[in-house]
Amino acid sequence: MAQVEEKSDIAVAGWTPPRRPQWVRLLNAMGSNLFEPSAFVALDEASLLATAQRMTGLDDFGDDAWREPFAILLADIENEANLNLTGRLLARFDLLRSLVFRLRMAEAEKRHPAILDEQIEEPIFITGLGRTGTSILHEAMAQDPRLRAPLGWELRYPSEKTDDDEERVAMTADEVDLWMEVVPEFAPIHEISIDGPEEDCVGLQHEFASQVWSGTHRVPNFDMWMATQGWTQAFAFQRRLLQHLQFGNPAPRWILKGIYASCLPSVFAEFPDAKVVMTHRDPLTVLASMANMLGTLRWQRSETVDYHEIVAPLSFGIPFVLDMVVEQRKTGVLPDDRCIDVRFADLMADQLATISRIYDELGMSLTDDAAQRIQAYLEAKPRGRHGGHSYRIEDLGLDRAEMRTSFANYMRHFNIPEELQ
Repeated sequence: MAQVEEKSDIAVAGWTPPRRPQWVRLLNAMGSNLFEPSAFVALDEASLLATAQRMTGLDDFGDDAWREPFAILLADIENEANLNLTGRLLARFDLLRSLVFRLRMAEAEKRHPAILDEQIEEPIFITGLGRTGTSILHEAMAQDPRLRAPLGWELRYPSEKTDDDEERVAMTADEVDLWMEVVPEFAPIHEISIDGPEEDCVGLQHEFASQVWSGTHRVPNFDMWMATQGWTQAFAFQRRLLQHLQFGNPAPRWILKGIYASCLPSVFAEFPDAKVVMTHRDPLTVLASMANMLGTLRWQRSETVDYHEIVAPLSFGIPFVLDMVVEQRKTGVLPDDRCIDVRFADLMADQLATISRIYDELGMSLTDDAAQRIQAYLEAKPRGRHGGHSYRIEDLGLDRAEMRTSFANYMRHFNIPEELQ
């Protein structure tokens, strides 16, 4: 078989895109040899809506709030994201899946109006930068039968499609397998949950108010909408989604996870009785990893990855957001009695002891049964089982001393030890 060479436009030295499998290179080449990829895969609103309605036999998408971000997102995907044929296929799948999800949610509410009477009480939100222990903390605490986390398959496929949970798990597994086939190097960067706890952004994408869309596509106008007005809408949908998941299957207490440092006041506005567990780690250890993850995600769908455009907002935005969190804590915008701080160093030194302290601050007791379940889960899930993922701050073209200074206020306030000298 002839080898197809890839042509890419990487704007910054220091990041090398993963080599795609041959079938992906051939597919993308086919999509650009005679026509533009857009000639093969339509991403316009009319086509997407009509297809979703035809697939389900339903026509009610629920309230109209989602239509504004949906339109902004579609315009950016078409005009800014520079998708290849693989990218357009994946984007159309994602968009249709979310539209179908909305149609089936609205239909379920007609059949069962009591869904929207479900009470979501004292949810726990785990948040922090990537690589700070949020995933393992979320997964471990979800082993407690008194807590419930949304699962990967139930956030992707609504029960109106099929009442067979095993079928929905298999559908999710196929989707995850395809992701890893397109870019195998993504596995050690981030694990996508199938039948385990999953982060909130997966569910929020059905409202078209989620960081998932920003991670997989270059969508600057959508990013601006999310930053300025998207979170209020996102958390209102979050409540509705939890009501659906909880209906007929009561949850004693939800434990959730997301990257919410920039929007914590919106969490408390929608869920005033929530508790937030925020993990803290030396940001220098995670900055390069976050940039590489975003680059890899976008390389999955585009021939052009502007690494400058990824690194610049991270190097400015992360210090800005972390300083904002410090100020919000000092002024009481984020109430101390609603926030629990967890240092990554403490979590790694003694995971069960750290979790026990979190329980104390939540006003819960860590029962022997829960402790045993959590310990067994932690022992069965060692770090780095999918391979290593380590990158240097210098790979981003950033000055280490300058970045260290920009994080000083945050690290001092939360007493975070330096991991990189």
